[in-house]
Amino acid sequence: SNSTSFARTLMPRLQSKAAEAQRATSFEKTLACLVQGLDEGSVRLALQMVYSKATAQKMKEVFKERQRCRQKGEDLPPDCDPFLLKTFKKRVAIANQYFAEVVEEWHAVKSSPGPRCVMVEYPMPFDWQCDVQVYEAPQQRCIHRLVDGMPSCRLEEIMELVVAAVSEDGPAQRAGVKEGDRLISIGMRSDSWNSIEANWAYPRQPVQTLAFEVRDPLDDEGGLSKLLRAAGGPGQGEEDFSAFVSILGKPGCDTSLERAAWEAVQSFQCRRRQRCTRQEVLVALQMSGAAPSQDAANCLIDALIEAEAEQQHQSAESRSLPVTLSPSFAHSGAGFSALPERMRSWCPVCEACGSRGHTKTAPHLVSQYRAKCNRSLPSFWGGVCGGEGHSKWQCPGLQQDPWSVPRCWRCLGRLPRISLQGDHPEVDRFLAHHLPCEICSGLGHGWRSCPHMDGVDTVQMRQAWPIRSGQL
Repeated sequence: SNSTSFARTLMPRLQSKAAEAQRATSFEKTLACLVQGLDEGSVRLALQMVYSKATAQKMKEVFKERQRCRQKGEDLPPDCDPFLLKTFKKRVAIANQYFAEVVEEWHAVKSSPGPRCVMVEYPMPFDWQCDVQVYEAPQQRCIHRLVDGMPSCRLEEIMELVVAAVSEDGPAQRAGVKEGDRLISIGMRSDSWNSIEANWAYPRQPVQTLAFEVRDPLDDEGGLSKLLRAAGGPGQGEEDFSAFVSILGKPGCDTSLERAAWEAVQSFQCRRRQRCTRQEVLVALQMSGAAPSQDAANCLIDALIEAEAEQQHQSAESRSLPVTLSPSFAHSGAGFSALPERMRSWCPVCEACGSRGHTKTAPHLVSQYRAKCNRSLPSFWGGVCGGEGHSKWQCPGLQQDPWSVPRCWRCLGRLPRISLQGDHPEVDRFLAHHLPCEICSGLGHGWRSCPHMDGVDTVQMRQAWPIRSGQL
């Protein structure tokens, strides 16, 4: 009797502690996924960057060829050599055909949602809804974005168009669209190119194009979810790349474009990021369940931020660390007269890239083929950088420019006025070559892992674990 009573008293406590431990583990995993993992937007952006850039380059070449043909045609005299005229017409026909193919490819890229996408076309004025019926379905998704230059992370309800029914033996069914797939985009292109006559047909014949994200018949999970898991797994070896390529729909291939897509997606990983924002902690609490009220959670986060700031201040004082990281003359308040006479009268020249305005000790983070920098130098030096291998937003001289804002020597990112030394992500080659950070304009990292956030409440991830483990 006593043992039964003791068991009845103890069991609820043990179950409560087990549930609390499970929620704590769920919170830790959720927060780590939000802070360090990929999201759907990152994968879509990376794939679009790769495929759109490849197609855009082809478009640029085609437009140049068409312009050359047009100019050459205007310069041809009426009584020119028949062979020359025939050669010119052939070049024009090839350029026009290439143009038609690239326009179609460009439209497909713009309509593509990512992996496992099929295009279905309907001639005008056919109503595509007679072939495919769709309905709106709400889906809750965690969205990472910049709002007025500040990082934001929140759960939002997204309306998706889901296929409800497909007509038997219709264009959609023949293309592989089935119930449960998603309609991503609706577009239109021209079907007026006559490949036999090598000319444009009139009148124009518009064609409706619908892009569907199709699922594997043997798996209820969508291709994008599987791609996220393959690209965001714990390893970065050949196994992950093989799974990534397979989900893209081309198993066994190892082309340069697929390698570029893999590299682009991997560049948005934040595996080394150890700091989380206030909103990320709040969203992780909400997603893990049994979250306290928002006011209580904010009070806990405020306590963590204050405790960490006090620890950093004491550590900096004990080690006598300077809190400012840039020797920029522009922010010293002294202006041009504070510059040494040697710097005002002599413009440094870099021995590494042949640039003006900085030395070889400046951080050279990229080396791009045929790139040339046209960044303007201060008026007392005059001219431009003129260095090879980088553009003006990648210029190493940004870190040594006396009139520039303070710049980080590791990534060339803009530094906040007061900053303590901390962890810095490694420079990612793909991001350094293609786009700067949207917060600090630095190279080699995205805004989610930016080490130079100014005015954003952040805390070490390990400091946030006690929130759900009951230690606070």
